[in-house]
Amino acid sequence: MGFKHIDRYRKETELKNLKLPHLKNIISFIEKKAKVGYTVVYGSVRGGADEVWGDAETYYGKDARKKMNYKHYAKELKRREL
Repeated sequence: MGFKHIDRYRKETELKNLKLPHLKNIISFIEKKAKVGYTVVYGSVRGGADEVWGDAETYYGKDARKKMNYKHYAKELKRREL
């Protein structure tokens, strides 16, 4: 079992089972986000409202592609187009 794509509904799909147009759209999305910025927001709550924290980080270029697992999608597309 290899890398799995997780969609917005949290459904996992192996990359080999994605349809080719969907795979290409994912790659285009990652490339677009790498240019304009990919923001990750995270936080936590411990106890009550006074123990809430959060932060956001924006990634660009190589860092954004790495965060979004670009290499796995590109490798699958290359495998299919051979």
